[in-house]
Amino acid sequence: MNKIFVIGIGFKPLEEKAKKSLFNSLYIICPQVLYELFKKYEEFAKVKEKIFVIKKINEMIDFIKENLEKGNIAVLANGDPLYYGIGESIIKVFGKDKVEIFPDLSCLQKGLALIKKSAPNIQTLTFHGRELDVDSLLQILSKQRIIAILTDSKNSPNIIAKELLSRCKDLAKEFKFYVFERLGFDDERVSCFKLDENLLTQTFKEPNFVIIERTFKGNEDADSLPCLESEAEGEVLFGFEEGEIKHVRGMITKDEVRACVLHKLRPPRRGVVWDVGAGSGSVSLELASLSKDLEIYAIEKGDTTLLE
Repeated sequence: MNKIFVIGIGFKPLEEKAKKSLFNSLYIICPQVLYELFKKYEEFAKVKEKIFVIKKINEMIDFIKENLEKGNIAVLANGDPLYYGIGESIIKVFGKDKVEIFPDLSCLQKGLALIKKSAPNIQTLTFHGRELDVDSLLQILSKQRIIAILTDSKNSPNIIAKELLSRCKDLAKEFKFYVFERLGFDDERVSCFKLDENLLTQTFKEPNFVIIERTFKGNEDADSLPCLESEAEGEVLFGFEEGEIKHVRGMITKDEVRACVLHKLRPPRRGVVWDVGAGSGSVSLELASLSKDLEIYAIEKGDTTLLE
């Protein structure tokens, strides 16, 4: 059975098994952004005739489908292929049995080493190819001192900073904003900014990613981080009263019944909930307040109250 070898590059020389896999491949797929980087490797001269430079992931998958029967195929990836990289997509399409992964350092590992930070519980948000979800960002920053963010040309570091600054300007002094540009390339650069107007005017070379750290005095306990706008002090978490929810013609689940319903439902932290026959949507509103990671659909036939 022919294999797909997904080989991470960027920071370290290739290990021996990765070298052998590269040499034993009939084709080598290299993303365009990594071609100049791979040229620095001593293996490049021996395999350059087998390299196919491909821009898009779907084109890469199609190439593998069309040619895997002919022989082994190597795919070059940036850093760790399984850290929000191409490795996950290839395994999903072709299955684990056909894929071998040879990781380099992830950009996160390299970035933390460069700024000399230990963050064993760091959480990563990826906005690469996705919509910028500021609410999720604020929610995580309310609970953790340091997070990593994977960016793209649309959701660039200065755009993320702009959204963050607009939502929590009063706490801006608490943030350090690290930007890592083109790690592993000759022109790699690491910058540290305050969250202020100066950051919004900067431009950054791609690829890049961000680490945000909350640094302030007087609160060493992670559970006592000051609230951000999305979790403001005094916001009701559970127990909306009937008068706080817009409704008509008595179409609302009574307070005590709502509490019982939610107890019996045992809702998860994440997932999808369908509230069919939602009436005023009171149960859905309570659910949404308990977990901002739930995706909730409230449906009521022939009634527009939910839209208001």
